[in-house]
Amino acid sequence: MTTLFPFRSRLAMSAVLAAFLVLLGAGEVATWRSTVARYELEVVGTARRLLQHARETFESARLPLVAIAEDLEAYRITKEGLAALDRRITRQVNASGRLSKLFVLGADGRVLAGLGGDQRKRDFSEQNFFGAHRSSVSQQFKIGQPLLNPFGQGWVIPVTQRVNTPDGHFGGVAVALFESAYFAKIYENAKMRPDDVLMLTHSDGRILATLPSHQARISSISKLQGILSSQSQPPFFSHHYLSTATDAPRIGGVAESPRSDLVMIVGMSQADALHDWISNVWPRWLLAAVLVVVTSLLSNRLNFQEKMRRKSERLRARGEDEFKQLAEASSDLILRLGDQGSCDYASAASEAILGCPPEELIGQKLVEVTHPNDAAAVEKALAQLHSGHHRKRLEFRALRKDGGVVWLEATVSRLGSTKGEENDGIVAIVRDVTKSKERYEELLATANTDALTGLANRGVFDERIPEMVTDSLNKVRPLSLLMIDADNFKVYNDTYGHTAGDECLRSIADVLQGNTRRRTDLAARYGGEEFAVILSDTDLGGALAIAEDIRDKIAALNIEHHANLPWGIATVSIGIASLDLFCEHDTSGLNLVNRADAALYEAKAAGRNTYTASADRHASPQPRTAA
Repeated sequence: MTTLFPFRSRLAMSAVLAAFLVLLGAGEVATWRSTVARYELEVVGTARRLLQHARETFESARLPLVAIAEDLEAYRITKEGLAALDRRITRQVNASGRLSKLFVLGADGRVLAGLGGDQRKRDFSEQNFFGAHRSSVSQQFKIGQPLLNPFGQGWVIPVTQRVNTPDGHFGGVAVALFESAYFAKIYENAKMRPDDVLMLTHSDGRILATLPSHQARISSISKLQGILSSQSQPPFFSHHYLSTATDAPRIGGVAESPRSDLVMIVGMSQADALHDWISNVWPRWLLAAVLVVVTSLLSNRLNFQEKMRRKSERLRARGEDEFKQLAEASSDLILRLGDQGSCDYASAASEAILGCPPEELIGQKLVEVTHPNDAAAVEKALAQLHSGHHRKRLEFRALRKDGGVVWLEATVSRLGSTKGEENDGIVAIVRDVTKSKERYEELLATANTDALTGLANRGVFDERIPEMVTDSLNKVRPLSLLMIDADNFKVYNDTYGHTAGDECLRSIADVLQGNTRRRTDLAARYGGEEFAVILSDTDLGGALAIAEDIRDKIAALNIEHHANLPWGIATVSIGIASLDLFCEHDTSGLNLVNRADAALYEAKAAGRNTYTASADRHASPQPRTAA
């Protein structure tokens, strides 16, 4: 027995050491994966924000271009009309802050308006965008290939709109130019690290703007563009790839806008992303190496003769004390749970993470400090460990002693048992990830909110409408949709300026937000001066009442609008459609949107400041004007 005791002691110590190293390694792998995932979210979030900005920038040219095209199509060109158009273009360029140039070309490719002096003699008939509009009857505005700035240095991106004559023939092209330097400045401010690469492209592969412009980096990040074109991908995703120039691993984020055919690509060095993680890893492994050395010395001492046995036992006890000291020095909370799930050891990190000293955790079960909503998941993971699983990684909320709630990431492992002894229990390495969670929620909120009005953006609306339609059909619950458009808003912008126009849209949005206080309702900016409101559990009668209330409240704001006759104030027109619960087969929501949009056009035709309802897919719209 005296010869077996040192052997058994060495075996037990080796098992504890191996378990500790396995847990430490598992914890580092989990931390590495968490760090990489966090930076994947960061590059994707940056790509989505920059894509949203680029889309809004190009969309800012839509209203001026459409307005110019409609005016030239409706009226024949006169000398006085061109002079007035020159003045209006000048005001719009000055008010924009984004536009470099805005001008109109005639059917021969020469400048009609927007440019003065010798610049009127310029001939743009050889430009690709001019030929494209001349050969196509489509009046949809287009983002063209970047070209050298004909009025200065650098590159510009043309956004163009076909102009027809009053008789419907080709009458020229309305052109808005954005300087590539404008996007480069925005991207410079958005760069996260010196080695980051950002690129804005068209979905057909045309590069619109990059930062930096070094060709090797552009070729490197173009790998992501190849992935986008060769695979079916979601609108935004992350991807790992190797740099063409250095073969270094990189993390890329891609965001695509199918509606505007724009793609934003962000790339960052994986080494930069993992720098902090690497800096924190080596001290822990150094401590582990010290533990290995100490344990080896203790094991060798157990081979001494029986007369040295007591001395070897003291060394073994000292080694266990050093193990505890290592655990106490760690910033992670280390817990050891017995077979019944109660805690029999907690490290000093419990004070910082849970706000209580380790002694208060002794005897408690892990689920007792777990948030009630997550207790079932924690109990399930512990049960799986007891039933044979060796390791589980889980994320859950815990309750601090002061009443606060923290998010924890835990690697929980079952320690193996030695022959003839009971199971060694469960060890959990717990880390506070509350800040990472909050950062993720902030990025998610930024990506889903319209920057001007604070309402949900078009992307959120497009995601929610099919979900809500499907849910209403499955539960046979009513659902209604309001499409809302500010009356004569183009004239409002031309009269009072874009700053006043933005304030007007924010005031309308505040009214919509006040009428959608239920958690299941959604108010969104649909585009430009158009809004959408989804009303759950609301039939046609309820939707009519809400539409009337919205119209009356907006009119009650008394926002001056002299051109909106006969009222002289800002008003809205509203189209209403309710879901046909027994005949509707379209779960995408497109049919409901089309019906509400058609009702909106009927409201416009009925004189504006009106709400018009389409009771079902066969019903005729019913306008209701203001008294």
